[in-house]
Amino acid sequence: MTHQRFASNRMENLLEVLKDQLLSSKPFTPKIIVVPSNHVKDWVQRSLADDPACGVAMGVKFMGLMPAIEYLANQPVFLSESSLSLNLEGEINQILRSEECRSEIFAPLIAYVKPEKSTQYTQDRVRHLADHLARAFMKMNRYGGDFLQRWLKIRGWKQMLWQQTIKMQSYMQFSNLSPVKRMCEMHFFALSSIPDLYFRFIEKSLDPIHHYIFSPCQMFWGDILSDSGRLALLKKKQTMDLDSYLQDRNPLLANWAIKHTFKQIEEHPHTEIYQDANDGTLLEKIQHDILYSEKRSDFPMDKTLQIHAAPTKLREIEILKNGLIEHFVNKPLKPCDVLILAPNIAEYVPYIQKVFGDQCPFNFVIHDVPKLFDRAFLKALEGLMHLVKSRTSPQDVLDFFANPCVKKQCQISTEDLFLLEKWAKDCGVHWGLDHEDRDQLLALPEFEDPMLEKSDLGTWRYCFDGLLAGLAVIANEDEPCDLHPLDLVENSVAETLGKWICLIQSLQQSFEPMTLTDWKKRFSSFAMQFIDPSIDPGGYKLFADALEGLSCQNSYVLPFDSFWQRLKNSLETKTGTVHGNDLNAVPFCSMKTGRACPASLVWCLGLHDGAYPRLPTSNPLDEMGYSGDPCPSHADEDRHLFLELVLSARDTFCVSYLSNSDADGKPQGLSIVAQELLNYVHLDLAIYHPNQGFNPCYFSGNSDFNSYDKNAFSIAAMDEQKTAHLIPQFFTKAEKSRKIIPKDTHLSVEDIAAFARHPLAYFIKKRLGVYLEYEEEDGEFQLSSLHHFLAKKSLLHGVKGEVISSLQNSGMLPLGRFGELAGKRLQIHAENFKQKLEEFNVKKSDLFQIQLHKADVKQFYIGEKEVGLHALELTLSDGTGVSIHGNITDVSPEGLCVQSRADLSNQVKIWPLMLILGVLDVCKPQALFLEDGKKLEIDQTKAKEALQRYIEYFLRAQIDPSPFIPGWASAFLTKCPNDLKTSDLEDPYFKWAIGDDDRIDKAALFVRWQKDLQYVFEDLI
Repeated sequence: MTHQRFASNRMENLLEVLKDQLLSSKPFTPKIIVVPSNHVKDWVQRSLADDPACGVAMGVKFMGLMPAIEYLANQPVFLSESSLSLNLEGEINQILRSEECRSEIFAPLIAYVKPEKSTQYTQDRVRHLADHLARAFMKMNRYGGDFLQRWLKIRGWKQMLWQQTIKMQSYMQFSNLSPVKRMCEMHFFALSSIPDLYFRFIEKSLDPIHHYIFSPCQMFWGDILSDSGRLALLKKKQTMDLDSYLQDRNPLLANWAIKHTFKQIEEHPHTEIYQDANDGTLLEKIQHDILYSEKRSDFPMDKTLQIHAAPTKLREIEILKNGLIEHFVNKPLKPCDVLILAPNIAEYVPYIQKVFGDQCPFNFVIHDVPKLFDRAFLKALEGLMHLVKSRTSPQDVLDFFANPCVKKQCQISTEDLFLLEKWAKDCGVHWGLDHEDRDQLLALPEFEDPMLEKSDLGTWRYCFDGLLAGLAVIANEDEPCDLHPLDLVENSVAETLGKWICLIQSLQQSFEPMTLTDWKKRFSSFAMQFIDPSIDPGGYKLFADALEGLSCQNSYVLPFDSFWQRLKNSLETKTGTVHGNDLNAVPFCSMKTGRACPASLVWCLGLHDGAYPRLPTSNPLDEMGYSGDPCPSHADEDRHLFLELVLSARDTFCVSYLSNSDADGKPQGLSIVAQELLNYVHLDLAIYHPNQGFNPCYFSGNSDFNSYDKNAFSIAAMDEQKTAHLIPQFFTKAEKSRKIIPKDTHLSVEDIAAFARHPLAYFIKKRLGVYLEYEEEDGEFQLSSLHHFLAKKSLLHGVKGEVISSLQNSGMLPLGRFGELAGKRLQIHAENFKQKLEEFNVKKSDLFQIQLHKADVKQFYIGEKEVGLHALELTLSDGTGVSIHGNITDVSPEGLCVQSRADLSNQVKIWPLMLILGVLDVCKPQALFLEDGKKLEIDQTKAKEALQRYIEYFLRAQIDPSPFIPGWASAFLTKCPNDLKTSDLEDPYFKWAIGDDDRIDKAALFVRWQKDLQYVFEDLI
């Protein structure tokens, strides 16, 4: 038996020893290298291939630690956590259904799974209990030690479940197991920590075993205490002499290193191959201090250690790209000579693809990306289960059927998806296949009452029934019809409608509990009904392997949720690689154990407070705690990895973090491990980056950090007055524009009215062609703003009951009580309109619209609901001729009826319409506000002159955007700049116009606009 151990603070030294061992061994002996991750495997393979003495054909096989243990044992040893959880859930269900559950020993179990006042146990609680138990059992099965033997002697319900589920995988049985002789060499390379149970098992091997241990310190450091451990000891001893002794150590080594690693090194003979750094740069001095467990107080300021504070993830990746370019400019390196990490690299994938895919001088490769992220088959599978188990909203349905695997299997075209989207929108589909599906999703265990909305309104069934009725029934015929026919389907697409009905109805499945074997068959068949595996065979193989990997006693009957949750958990653990265009690429990976490799530049992304190290998770069913074998926590593993990364950086070590939270935008600080590093060197190294990559500071030549982005430089080099803002007049005292659009201009009433409602929005839409998308309010609970306005307009002209009934039949009203409340609210509006109209001596039949025609018409004619007139001709102060045409609705002999209150912000919205009516002289020159019953009268003799001023203001605003947001009407017309409410900066069009810069020059706006606006609206104020 030949067991050798080598310890070094540099992985390159360990690799050289590994090469020597491989070359000196017998040529035909199988050689197995056990590595902590695929990233380390790639680095070792690349290094072996680059060495002429080794070549590419070494006959070497790579394994992870767990497969290597099973290889030495020559039998399956490990039970997956998902399978253990399934077995525990099945066993708990059997106990609950048996007389055994009446035993006092199971009282705590029953108390948990049966909530207070409940008559039956809750399956969700059983599943969660099984998950927590599985996690606790897996930990005890790996680190149990003496504690496990004592614990198993106790008579309890957990011990009984252990005996029924763990069986052959128990800690004690594995302790008595010995490796078989495999006639091979095993090389355990750079594993940060091996559990004592597996370490003792490996030591029993009769084959040659070689350990290559990455050790941070050459000195004896097994007794040093972290800051928290030192404070805990001082609290007990309370002696200052002891404190001075305990502080005589390197704080980084004490706080970050896992002491268990030192124990395994020192308890066995080993060969030391430590190498000191040059001790010149800041980074080298830090590495030197860790190597000798020393501490110093004087450090040089240089760029070998960098801290970057970025406002967003996108900016963080842009900063990284420029940092890499600068590093490569100064050193002749390959892209693979750097290492980029993040706590969860999947969060950065879209930003990496965008920034590094856009004119980047080097390629990239991203490791540790969940397979669910980029596999079409797995994304379709997840989408299918989301539809089956959730609300079946139109967006979820469209997203699922847009997947290429689904489109091929279901024979769906892009035009079919557009049709379904249109039908769902026009028919008012909110969610749910039918009202029974809604009832089932909203059902509560303790309540038997069904949902208040007993019809199919807002569901897919209502949509399809209405569309089918529209094909077969004439909506206005005298024969009664139980369905509400929707005339939205042409006969040419009737076949497409039938296909959609079949597909969406197929989503409604009733999954009754069954055994795991039956679930595998049933679920696989159901998935293949919608998803074609030929589009993504790799994704299908992952699904099939995960399905096959689940095991459970076949006597256990399990609900569908339990099966799917374990399968999903298994799929989520599958990670892969997103490749660039070249193997020699910049590597990205997650900050997980085994990712540290030597690199010229090591850059850690996303190290803000709370993101790293991982926060501790408590398991109330974990009785072992730290009583068994040494068991590093997630935080311990993360700290040790950070130590390894600092020691792996050969030239530069960089940390970047988000200075503002993604969740709420609030400022946040640096991760505690990075902050400990800063505290140790006593230097202010943080660089706070601006919001934009084209900020001039990056190209000034005096910056601590430079940008190499050509496009950003082009923007920054332009004249700041011309390019700083989309509308620079909002930020500076620019010269007023008096330019008028050419003569004989034809203007529409609709354009003038839209401008009056929101001048800036009109400019952005009409002049720039930009239309912002708004999210509709949730139609399940309240009527959207647009539909509410249209409904009120209909109530002004139509019969109350007919209007509300039409909205309900079209699926526009919310569901259940919310629909009732919306209907009552509309009824209140209708009654209020009726009352106010009576107070104004106006009947609904008196309402008419005015049509100003471009073409020649009679001088004056009156139809049933329309008054036709010539277009209104005006001559402006500079001689420009203007013709105004279009419609004005809701006019009565008593004046213009307005569905709002008579405050100033609403008065300015209808001011030009009032002036036009005053000039036309077809009704009383006043506005009737139906919300509060007030009137606004104008002086008819001044109407034409006031309208000319308003049209000149309208034409000027086409060139010089007006900031006259209705909410600012009072401030601009009667007050001062300080009265502009900052809350109006949340206006979406105003925010879009000013971009990221909210430093509006309010004084400049007042100088530029106040007197002119007061002149335009002088008759109003």
